[in-house]
Amino acid sequence: MVLLSLTFDTFCRWYGNFCKQSSWITNIDKTKVVIFKKGGRIPNDIEFLYDGKRVDVVNKFNYLVVVFSSGGSFSIAQSTISGQALKAIFKMNTY
Repeated sequence: MVLLSLTFDTFCRWYGNFCKQSSWITNIDKTKVVIFKKGGRIPNDIEFLYDGKRVDVVNKFNYLVVVFSSGGSFSIAQSTISGQALKAIFKMNTY
């Protein structure tokens, strides 16, 4: 599941209410945060906590073959998908 929010506080409030209403359990080990930012580096001291546990901040995340990167560009996703397509075409041509 991909969830988007303008601030982490807003996300935590909304997600907390959602989890209570639907009895949803969050696996913090699989949960990642991608900060979308146009230009500049993301500071290393940013830390996100959910239920007192640290959530990893990553620069890119692969979700259902689409790579989401912190710069907001889909060029990484495009090159990944085109590489997979070329690999599939090559395998079809070898049979």
